[in-house]
Amino acid sequence: MKKIISLMMVVIMIGAVSFADVVTPMLISEKLVPTLYEGSKNNFEVNVNEDEFTITINENPTTGYMWEYKIIDENSIEYVSDNYIEPNTNLIGAGGKREFIFRTLKNSTTLIEFNYKRSWENESIETLNLIIKNVNGEIEISENTSDNLVLYNNEIINYDVDLKIIENITMLPLRFTLEKMGYEIKWNDETKSVEIIKGAQWTSIKIGENSYFKNRMAPIELSSAPIIVEGRTMVPVEFFTKILSKGINIENGKISFSDYEMAFHSGYITEVNVRGNGDISFTLSNTLQSTDMLNQIIIHTDKENTVFNRFIKKGDYINTVCSQVTTMSIPAQTYAYIIY
Repeated sequence: MKKIISLMMVVIMIGAVSFADVVTPMLISEKLVPTLYEGSKNNFEVNVNEDEFTITINENPTTGYMWEYKIIDENSIEYVSDNYIEPNTNLIGAGGKREFIFRTLKNSTTLIEFNYKRSWENESIETLNLIIKNVNGEIEISENTSDNLVLYNNEIINYDVDLKIIENITMLPLRFTLEKMGYEIKWNDETKSVEIIKGAQWTSIKIGENSYFKNRMAPIELSSAPIIVEGRTMVPVEFFTKILSKGINIENGKISFSDYEMAFHSGYITEVNVRGNGDISFTLSNTLQSTDMLNQIIIHTDKENTVFNRFIKKGDYINTVCSQVTTMSIPAQTYAYIIY
């Protein structure tokens, strides 16, 4: 995973507890996708011709570095071709330009990621993220300058109030996210509550109450109650996975929701390990005293792409939103996208 997200450093608290007992949460910061090209030598050019558009970027393959692209939604945009334009000079080692041509396929707002890297290395030294908006054949292209980027089924959700980190909890605007997902929202000003409906799916939330209903079942607590920020209702990010059964993926700074369900694991933290790169793994068990590895699971996290909506502390009971992929080892192991 590329290091695009600005994150809080891991702080190991010492004193009454041992070195590995407490780890502070690492949060996806409010700057998920940086703007790297303003005023730099790698300024890009855009040319739109009907349903095709061309992106031209400075490149110098003599250094081993070349541009690679990734289309987030290949149902919306297709790659046509690319071409290296030689520099207009005889100077040895001079750089030229790389020209990429793409075609839009439907109305959408999505993203193309460009990374400047050597093919034999994992890390890119420059990154360019372009938002491609197609409305009835009118194409608008802009560099992503938003502090946050959230997608649903590979289409960007446009917010008027950005994702917020409030008291170390990652919160998302409710209405804009739900409308993108196709939900009906009913606001009751008298009770300060929201009713959320989509087919047979129903839930209700109330401002200031950490009590969430899933299809009229008994209410559960998440990492925070709903709150109002700048006139918009905000809920913790796990609301969409735990209550609405949406899938989530966090990669390269993007929070991407989808329509598949996640795996959920809860339990007591019996062991915490901080790896050399700062990432955390911990063991969950159904009881603090249990030594039965069949009742344990090891949860791995990534300091760049896991949302920590609570502290990791040995002995605490926590909840996780995880990948559905679990190893067949004993104890089983998996990866967590959200800790709450």
